[in-house]
Amino acid sequence: MALVDSQDLDSETELQTIFDPAFSKKLDKLSNGNIFTNEYSIYGIFRDGNEPLLYEELKEMLEHVSDICTVHEYDFHLYIRDKRYFNRAANFVSRDQEEIKHYEVLAHRQPFNMAGSCTLREIHGPPGVRVNEINMKTVQSINADDGIMGVLEALGYTASKRSRVQSHTFHIGHGTSNYTQISVARHYSETGEALAPGKALIEIKCIGNSDLDTYKTLLKKYSKLLGKFVTFYLYLCHAMYFTN
Repeated sequence: MALVDSQDLDSETELQTIFDPAFSKKLDKLSNGNIFTNEYSIYGIFRDGNEPLLYEELKEMLEHVSDICTVHEYDFHLYIRDKRYFNRAANFVSRDQEEIKHYEVLAHRQPFNMAGSCTLREIHGPPGVRVNEINMKTVQSINADDGIMGVLEALGYTASKRSRVQSHTFHIGHGTSNYTQISVARHYSETGEALAPGKALIEIKCIGNSDLDTYKTLLKKYSKLLGKFVTFYLYLCHAMYFTN
């Protein structure tokens, strides 16, 4: 593949032509025809410090209220637009949208059937947007190879946050308008050091396109359920904490 200076390119369309067409098609899928889904979340901190049995009690309680639990390990990358690159590009059509669009890449390690693959999440709105004290994301996602990160960087996006995540995710009401995920996640640096020793990030996330009040009610319900174990914070979000 010939090397091309991105300063000589006027648009994302021209830049994409130098990459494997498969990657370009994946990016096209994100912008053409895929359905956006809203995600509403609140975050809290679980501290197990000197009480290891408390973590087991938390898991048992979540197993009781959920339909299924899945275990994940992945490298989390948050990509935001590099303003210097953006200012060089001359032919962007939707500049307002490009400025607020960002991407999350989850490079999977576990479960074994996902190892080596990535989930590419296109998110509209700046990281950490809150609506009525709730973190809100408008998201669409696709599966991709790890080469997609090189594509994003060449398109002018910079990896602003990185961490390795190990999580248990409890699924409630999957396939319904009340679908809720509760994740218990521990975050590590790229060298394997715990970013918050003795702590886990708790995310309660509702996924769907129903009215906001429905999700506020669900988030309130499950935050009360976890009140014994978790301290929830109004201004806490995944993009701000537990990442390098």
